[in-house]
Amino acid sequence: MTVLAALVVSCGDQTGGGGGGGSGSSGIIFSVDKVVPRDLVSLADSWSVDMVWNTDCNGDGTADDPELFGAHGADITLTAKHMDGVTVPPAARFLTITHYTVEYSIVTGYTGPSFPTRTYYESLMIELQTGLRGNATMSVKLMPEDLKRTYVPALGGSQTWTYGYPEYNVVYTFYAQDEYGNDLMTKAFAVVTLGNFNACSGQGGTGT
Repeated sequence: MTVLAALVVSCGDQTGGGGGGGSGSSGIIFSVDKVVPRDLVSLADSWSVDMVWNTDCNGDGTADDPELFGAHGADITLTAKHMDGVTVPPAARFLTITHYTVEYSIVTGYTGPSFPTRTYYESLMIELQTGLRGNATMSVKLMPEDLKRTYVPALGGSQTWTYGYPEYNVVYTFYAQDEYGNDLMTKAFAVVTLGNFNACSGQGGTGT
C-alpha cells in the first residue's frame, strides 16, 4: 500500500523583543527532517496500519494463536539551526520540545470513522552550535492501541471494505522553546492506510 511521509519547515519568533538575558529573537529555524513509521509490536517499518486483531491465525476456530497486535508509532527526526549571521552566544544554545499533537483526517474520496486529536507531553532537547545543524530523533505515537480498538466498533462491527482500505492524513505539530523561552513550532505530515493486514506471518498461520 502506498504511503509516504512528508515534512517541513517552520521558524520560531525571528523578530525582536528581547527575552531573558537580552537574548533578542530566537533566530532558529526548526524543522522536520525525516519520518519513519514503525509497528511497535513487530518492529516492521510500514505506513500500512493493522486495525483488526485476528485471534485465530491458523483458522481452527480457537483463539489460542492470535496475531501480533499493538500500537503503531513513528520515529521523527527534528532539526534546528540558527539563521545565517546568528551566533552562540548571544543566541540560544538549545531548544526543548515540550509537547506535540497528532491530528487525523480521512483522505478525500474515502469513508471511515473519525479519530480525536491527541496531545502528548514529552520532552526532547536539541543542542545548537554556531553554523551547525542540531538534530534529535523522537519516538512518537502514530496509532495507539486504544484508538485501534475503537475502529471496528465504529464501523458497526463490519470487517468488510467494499471500496478498499481508507487512507488517513496524520498531522504532527511539535511545540518547543529555546533556552530564553521563545516559542517555536513545526509540523510533520504523513498518509497512512488503515485496514486488516496479515500479522500472522511467522506464527504458523495464514491470517486475513
